[in-house]
Amino acid sequence: MKKIIILFILFIGCDNVTEPEDCAGEAGGTAVEDCNGVCGGTSIIDCNGVCGGSAIEDCNGVCGGSAIEDCNGVC
Repeated sequence: MKKIIILFILFIGCDNVTEPEDCAGEAGGTAVEDCNGVCGGTSIIDCNGVCGGSAIEDCNGVCGGSAIEDCNGVC
């Protein structure tokens, strides 16, 4: 009888396990805040550290640089 009670308690205890909520309040959801604090937003930090900025690295790894690859893949 004690074994049945213990199993029942363990079974009941497992039903109360909940996933953490995302920023939209959905349990187990994947929504996160962007750099502007918008839940599920699309703003990202560019290579200059600007939220929503448009600077990107060139093929030499220079943020905002102008180097590009030629048709042979040479930077």
